[in-house]
Amino acid sequence: MNIFLHIGTRKGSKGIKNKNLLRIKNKRLIEHTLIFARSLNFKKKIVVNTDDKKIQNIAKKFQVDFIINRPKNLCSAKASKFSAWKYAKKWLLKKGEINLDKDIFLDLDNTCPLRKKRDVENMLRIYKNKYYKNNKVDCFFTITKARRNPYFQLMEFEKGFLKISKKIKGKTFVRRQNIPKVYEHCGVAYLFKPTFLINNKNFLNGNLKGYVIDRISAMDIDDKDDLKIIKRYF
Repeated sequence: MNIFLHIGTRKGSKGIKNKNLLRIKNKRLIEHTLIFARSLNFKKKIVVNTDDKKIQNIAKKFQVDFIINRPKNLCSAKASKFSAWKYAKKWLLKKGEINLDKDIFLDLDNTCPLRKKRDVENMLRIYKNKYYKNNKVDCFFTITKARRNPYFQLMEFEKGFLKISKKIKGKTFVRRQNIPKVYEHCGVAYLFKPTFLINNKNFLNGNLKGYVIDRISAMDIDDKDDLKIIKRYF
């Protein structure tokens, strides 16, 4: 069994220009992710999947195991993380490096620099013990308790008027304590077998299990406000 630790980035970014090369505490964002990846206490093969030549050069300095030149059609704002995973799987399979049934794919989102080492290592232990041999579970990934709830606080327009976004027939929630628990999907880490990528077109099509992390660790950089907040925690 090999663990392929995948870090995917693309050159373009709408929210912040050259986001993946931003400096935080004198290190570029991609360097923080690579340092974190190397610090994890388990054997892995690090894969950097990007169209950005600067990031490819940084990856070479870190002596990662594989650098994939991500094709242009997977680098637009419309391209999904899942499509980048599928391409990485295809590339590694063509090279004869990956075993679809036995190996594990671990993805770290480059824009989550506050992730905790103990969370990722604990996730891998849980995945191996509970989900690796369970064919009913496709992916184990990080989630965090949602700050706002669609049964109580989130609203949308319906026939011109604001209504609660999500309803349960015959129930009206008037106390926050009674509402169903909901979670936010966050990109700190994803674990799955490569076979998950064969028959699915979207990450959310699978049978998913979540690992709950704290809200600070779950933060990612989407815009300049996120960047300001994350810099304070460094």
